[in-house]
Amino acid sequence: MAARRRKSVASAAVWLVASLLLLRALKVERPQRWPDAQAFAGTSIGASLAGRAVWPSRFAAAQESVDGFPWLSVVREGVADRGAVVVWQEAAEAVAAAMQTDLDQAEAALAKAYGWKPWAQMNKPAYLTPELPDPGQIKEALKWLVGAPLSLTPEQLRFAMANSPKVYLGDPRPAYEAALEVAPEPFAGATKFKELLLREPLALKLNWNCELTDASTRHEELHCDGHCVNCWRTVTPRFLGKVLDGVEV
Repeated sequence: MAARRRKSVASAAVWLVASLLLLRALKVERPQRWPDAQAFAGTSIGASLAGRAVWPSRFAAAQESVDGFPWLSVVREGVADRGAVVVWQEAAEAVAAAMQTDLDQAEAALAKAYGWKPWAQMNKPAYLTPELPDPGQIKEALKWLVGAPLSLTPEQLRFAMANSPKVYLGDPRPAYEAALEVAPEPFAGATKFKELLLREPLALKLNWNCELTDASTRHEELHCDGHCVNCWRTVTPRFLGKVLDGVEV
């Protein structure tokens, strides 16, 4: 038994060394963190969270290259079948211009925001009906995002679109106002809320906070309002590097 265990350990060691040599030969780089991580570290929230593992680890996965969109051709075929090539192209060009990126990246953001990506990846199921973008609405949304109070740069827009494109391409202004109104400490206030958005774009869709509602209106067996998808209480612990009710979120 001991000899077999030593053999297994030796095999694992050989595999690990071989893998490291292969990665070095291919010059695989470590995933890039949020582009403005250093800038965020100098903010009030960044300083308070120093040392905590709260950086968005999904950034590297979201930053897909053009080669990472094998499903995009299926999306384009579906758009063509709906007779919406012109509309799609206009929307993609607006997004690409704002993000200062190529059309593939812009179309990927649109596909994720309007349900085309899962539709294509699931082999075009009949029970899914992706939406078509409204170029005019998207242009207005982008115009608001790059202006005050957020004043997002192209790089910041790319990060937001890679993570939560639907809320940013939809109607971001009322979403921003609703989220800011119920934002808890330490994210309350326009400045701190923007700092959070720059590292956690999904915060823009958090328009509910059951910590601010009347608990007596809930069912006696429930300790929340049932708006968990859009509730601050659900994700605030993760923003702070903590857990919710003993469960990581």
